[in-house]
Amino acid sequence: ALHEGWTVTAKGWIRFTLALVGTALVEAGAIVLLSKDAGVVRAAWIGAGAAVVAQLAGFALARVLLVVAAVGGWAQLVTDFFDAAVLQEIRLTMSAADWQKLHDNYTDKKTNYKADFVWRGTTVASVGVHTRGTGSLNPIKPGIGIEFDKFVAGQRFLGLQSVILRNFLEDPSVLHESLTMRVFERMGLPFQRTGFVKLYVNGAYVALYEMAEPIDSRFLLTRFGDDTGYLYEAQGGQNNHF
Repeated sequence: ALHEGWTVTAKGWIRFTLALVGTALVEAGAIVLLSKDAGVVRAAWIGAGAAVVAQLAGFALARVLLVVAAVGGWAQLVTDFFDAAVLQEIRLTMSAADWQKLHDNYTDKKTNYKADFVWRGTTVASVGVHTRGTGSLNPIKPGIGIEFDKFVAGQRFLGLQSVILRNFLEDPSVLHESLTMRVFERMGLPFQRTGFVKLYVNGAYVALYEMAEPIDSRFLLTRFGDDTGYLYEAQGGQNNHF
């Protein structure tokens, strides 16, 4: 299948149109053939879970002729993961004792427990799972952070280093953030991708969560084309005087 699109930043991020998905960033394993005016001038291999990077610099107006998934048909994209029209499922397999410790020590946000992560048949082994939040800290339904590279250096899932699972403790409507992000998107502003997910641990259903894309260097690069400079994070629950 042929899918035409355009590169959009000096760092080589490529937007392309994919049936049923819409406009998305190339963030999964693919082969991209580029043309400039006439003829194919470069075939670029984009590794699974990686982004199109600087080796495509100089092709800002290059047309994407062909995108082929690395293995077994079209690769899953990060946009599939955050598809707001789909109720996703994440399955974690971990030590039952560690899962209990995570609940018992829910205020300890620094300890990561090793788990295997599964989404749509794709497994990422040895991820780090920890509690997260400030006002949302809860021993019954903890907010959860999943770090894909905590135990395996450089490991990524669809280009993501981590994903946030919000427990809705401060949002009984479960809609505040997702609606806000949709408004930002319609206004053409930078926004976090979000989605709803059913979490299972060791085969047992836990609860409904909201997935949120982390604001990190990858977020900066995909939204602004540049990940240099400072990235600040406010620390909730502290007395900040401005």
